[in-house]
Amino acid sequence: MGVSTRRGVRWEGSIVWAILRNPAYKGPACFNKTQIDARQKVTKPFRLPGRAVHGDKSSGHERSRDKWIEIPVPTIVSEETFALAAERLADNERFVPRRTIEPSIVQSLVSCRKCGYALSRTSTRTSARKIHYYRCLGSNAWAPSRRTGVR
Repeated sequence: MGVSTRRGVRWEGSIVWAILRNPAYKGPACFNKTQIDARQKVTKPFRLPGRAVHGDKSSGHERSRDKWIEIPVPTIVSEETFALAAERLADNERFVPRRTIEPSIVQSLVSCRKCGYALSRTSTRTSARKIHYYRCLGSNAWAPSRRTGVR
């Protein structure tokens, strides 16, 4: 149809995907949706009773809907098309063939006694069978150390 993208680049799947996930294309855009607050360290022991520990670093947090400022913009994607796209994107995420996550019976129920991070299930294969075990995400060698702040 000869319509160029906002930046004048070629239309690709990622551009269409971004449009179909952005509610501004189906009606009013919103401003003032987030605010900068202290970053929260949410670990299992604190999350279960509804508490959180605040760190000294900042991050964006969503404001309540009544504080958003709506800006009228032209509708590019109809409400029905947007809803259908959201449904299909959710289905794609759930049923994608490369999805290799196997559910665990204790998923999201166990946490590290030392640091409070959730335990992650991993596995190894022997010649006879697959063995599952749990490890603390805080003890992964590749992850930044949560105690010293260095890699």
